[in-house]
Amino acid sequence: MKTNKNSSSPFGDSVHNQSVDFVELFFDLVFVFAITRTTHLVAHHLDFHTISQALLMFALVWWAWTQFTWTLNSVDTSRKATRVVTLIITGIAFIMATSVDMAFKEGVLWFVVPYLIIRLVGLVLISMGSSENKLDKSIIIPVIITALLSLLTIFIGAFVKPDLRQWLWFLAIIMDLLSGVIAGRGKDEITTNKIRIGHFIERHALIVIIALGESMIVAGNSVADDERTMFLLIAAGASVIITCLLWWTYFGWVREFLEDHLEKSPVEAHSKLVTYGYSYFHFPLVCGVISLAISFGLILPHSTEPLSMTAVLAMAIGIFLFTGSTAATVGIITGKIMWPRLLVLTVTCMALLFTANVTPAHGLGIVILGLSIIVIVDQMWVSRVKSK
Repeated sequence: MKTNKNSSSPFGDSVHNQSVDFVELFFDLVFVFAITRTTHLVAHHLDFHTISQALLMFALVWWAWTQFTWTLNSVDTSRKATRVVTLIITGIAFIMATSVDMAFKEGVLWFVVPYLIIRLVGLVLISMGSSENKLDKSIIIPVIITALLSLLTIFIGAFVKPDLRQWLWFLAIIMDLLSGVIAGRGKDEITTNKIRIGHFIERHALIVIIALGESMIVAGNSVADDERTMFLLIAAGASVIITCLLWWTYFGWVREFLEDHLEKSPVEAHSKLVTYGYSYFHFPLVCGVISLAISFGLILPHSTEPLSMTAVLAMAIGIFLFTGSTAATVGIITGKIMWPRLLVLTVTCMALLFTANVTPAHGLGIVILGLSIIVIVDQMWVSRVKSK
């Protein structure tokens, strides 16, 4: 990869063929650790109050990761300055990730302070880039102001009671979403100098695959000390197959299909398309991975017992969010609705709901069958779309 030697910034400008640097992968691993911590938080307290707080926490963590994804997309990640700053932020993010469970308890500042540092550094880098590249201030300034108001709201929320904190942080997330809408209004060259499509898609693909891997680790830990039985072997094997099929529904063709479509689409549309398709709709997609991991944690340690409605719901929600959000991303970027996938997905989730109080093999088998059919109909759908 050729580096950009013309930039006066110590971080440089990204180049057209810039791929994901190993320092970015290292950075992503820490954020997925935060996701894992959120999974553990929900798995041990499956009630509406805890789930709502966990969703809120994950939304905050996701937006911090998203902001840095955009930031690193516009700089030269081979520069030493970029790598040093990214490694420092990775260390700060580790403190944040280990403090996720303190966010609504005493010690909330252990989460808030690292979080604010990460976001503020990202905003500084964006400001530096906008100044050097002479980007349109009518877009950049409102984005930064909205983000700063969000961070101020998060900071204030750290000093109020947990119930009020929850509402303030929800307001902060709305502000962040608004900043994304504002950024998406501008042309690509105005908002991000020039989005590196391949790099951007690869970053999101990596966070998805790492999250899927972590879901298997969570599932494996839940049965590591259990006695090996035929029922456990069947349930564990089915869980691996389900994860592999989900991998295929995303990595089998979606990444290359969307990258090809974006490369051929008008440059001025890139910012809006990737904001909604990736920054926004990959959030529920990864939420689906979390829900799936929770269902594995509920099913595998009790492989000889009938499925609980909680486990069934967690599985159905996980499958629906993952495959449904992928279809939404395809729809946003290509303008084409994946009707076959959505139909099979709906039938599968409805059938799964009737497996409560029966053996896990029935529920897991229905999911495997449904996902297998989705893989087949997806290939038919893609072939038909490409032929037009």
